[in-house]
Amino acid sequence: MSKIRKFFLRDVRCFEGEHAFNIRPITFLIGENSTGKSTVLGCLQALGTFSPYGYRIPSNEIDFNSEPYQMGSFADIVRRSRPKKEDFQLGFEYKIGGKGIKKFLTLTESSKGSEPTVCSAKWVFDEGEIVFFMDESHRGQKKEPIKVTQLNQGEYRVSIDRYWFRWPWLNFESFYRNLSDSPEDLDDAAKNLIQFIYRQFPRSEKRKNRHSPRSRFFREFSFGMPRIHSIAPIRSKPKRTYDPLKGEETPEGSEIPMVLMNLSTSSKRTWEILRMRLLNFGKASGLFKDITMRKLGRSKSDPFQVQVKVRGPKTNLIDVGYGVSQVLPILVRVLTTRNAKFLLQQPEVHLHPKGQAELASLLVEINKGNRNSFVIETHSDYMIDRVRIEIMKGNIKPDDVSLIYLNPVGNKVKTHNISFDAQANMIDVPVGYRDFFLSESRNLLFISD
Repeated sequence: MSKIRKFFLRDVRCFEGEHAFNIRPITFLIGENSTGKSTVLGCLQALGTFSPYGYRIPSNEIDFNSEPYQMGSFADIVRRSRPKKEDFQLGFEYKIGGKGIKKFLTLTESSKGSEPTVCSAKWVFDEGEIVFFMDESHRGQKKEPIKVTQLNQGEYRVSIDRYWFRWPWLNFESFYRNLSDSPEDLDDAAKNLIQFIYRQFPRSEKRKNRHSPRSRFFREFSFGMPRIHSIAPIRSKPKRTYDPLKGEETPEGSEIPMVLMNLSTSSKRTWEILRMRLLNFGKASGLFKDITMRKLGRSKSDPFQVQVKVRGPKTNLIDVGYGVSQVLPILVRVLTTRNAKFLLQQPEVHLHPKGQAELASLLVEINKGNRNSFVIETHSDYMIDRVRIEIMKGNIKPDDVSLIYLNPVGNKVKTHNISFDAQANMIDVPVGYRDFFLSESRNLLFISD
């Protein structure tokens, strides 16, 4: 999947109208409580469920209620206003072959229930746009699943049978084949649509080059997102002993002890590499000096313990500082995963400022090595300042870091995209940013306004 550069919301909860969020390999979401940070993360995760590479059965519905985000029904998600909003929109922007492409989904209330359902999709290019609508009139009739209408030069409307709306790119690619094999079967509008795409992405010199811009466009014609992993703000509580059961991945990281146990017994080399990286972080942050797995029996079904050395002898995970058990799911997940997007809610919870800063440095390192990217909801200045230090050291490009500040204005939120220069200075900082902290400092010094 190409790199997503922007994410869009329109008329979702506290976000009135369209809001654009600059998404980078390291993206921070900051703001007061109840300013929409979790809403942004929840919508990002939901958009990832509308993917041909996912596990879901073909459907127009997008899952807004998978853990750890419970966003509710359509009425809970759409912005409340007068007159009543009938729909809301999600979208993103990325580049293929140097061309910017925006994709939008418009959602309305399902006729069969209260959940949101996709009613249209739109692809926007510099030279025009293609809008897809779900056509209910095809039901029970012998009609082509797709009907193309050309509205203006570079503007096309495509109506798709409900059944095929989930996979429009499969039918669209059939146009590509028909144009070469039997162009007489296509009407003028369909031919013009194919030619429009050809102009955006000229044919590669190698006909079967799957990495050419045109091949990538057809392959990514869906709303396919990179793999998304969400980590909840409160991770699972440590236990004195764990049963060796196969655990599914959860936002709380309850499966992490079993992951560590499996690696330590079945993949010694992988375990030692992971263990050394964990220890490097543990020592740099002052959280722990060693971590081992202890089986309480000879059978594979016997329980086991996670043991940690902080100062002195090793002890059970449950008997050390809570910060260790809360950061461990984040560490293991990001170190053992590649080419994925992580949505992290308050990763700094229960961590000393030194641990928060070192975690930020680790995320920068993992972005370079494992090619994972992160959208981080945080209240930690220590994490943000450490990433700024990493910019100054040259460990990450300033263009690869984004700071999104959500500022409440009445019952709405204003979005501010803050970027950085090579010296890690903030660019486009809004008036009033950090007023509270400056006021507290003045009060501490007995300086009145």
